[in-house]
Amino acid sequence: MAEKEFDKEIVAHLEFLGFQIENLELETGHMYLASSDNRPNLVVRTINSTTILTTRFRDYSPKSTSSKDFFQTLNSINQEALSKWYCQEDAEDDDVRIVIENDYYGYDKTTFGALLDNMHSEIVTHLPKFSKFLKK
Repeated sequence: MAEKEFDKEIVAHLEFLGFQIENLELETGHMYLASSDNRPNLVVRTINSTTILTTRFRDYSPKSTSSKDFFQTLNSINQEALSKWYCQEDAEDDDVRIVIENDYYGYDKTTFGALLDNMHSEIVTHLPKFSKFLKK
């Protein structure tokens, strides 16, 4: 028996919140780009009943990954945040990106809304801690 897919409910919820949705066709599962004027853009991936919400912030110095303080900041955030925070190096753009990700299973209007609110709140609270690592 196949798992129920919740991509339509997730997309409808994001549209209700004012996100513009672009369907990025996949062979397996679904992927969407959700953009908003009021919140960070999200890549939304759904496979069966699992949804992964990802946002990235760029323009951090490649020297960041040589800094103990940079990783201590990431570790400190991960100890208290619901979201997963990590970094990604992009050698082609000579750039480091802060990636914030949440996994969500099934769909419930109230808990999905709370997850989105929490993710946004964590970004507003924690992302400024990385300002000293921005490219100059």
